[in-house]
Amino acid sequence: MTSLIDVIFMLLLFFIIASNFIRPAMDVTLPESQSADVQTSSGKDVCVITVTREGTILCNNMVVPLENVAALIRENSGRTLNLFVDQ
Repeated sequence: MTSLIDVIFMLLLFFIIASNFIRPAMDVTLPESQSADVQTSSGKDVCVITVTREGTILCNNMVVPLENVAALIRENSGRTLNLFVDQ
């Protein structure tokens, strides 16, 4: 019985620690959604674009100049784009 408790405790620790890595890298205040229909996807086919309050544009946590955004979107046309914009 004690070995089962040890395994459950280790799994609990693993999920607590792993959940800290899911948070976005930038602190962005997102606006509230008016609809409940949210599509999410995960994996390598996702490109995350973040726009900070200061206007800095990041693609997968790498800074992208404003003039390169159109080319970036064209390059990732087959991927899912997640856009996070600060209020």
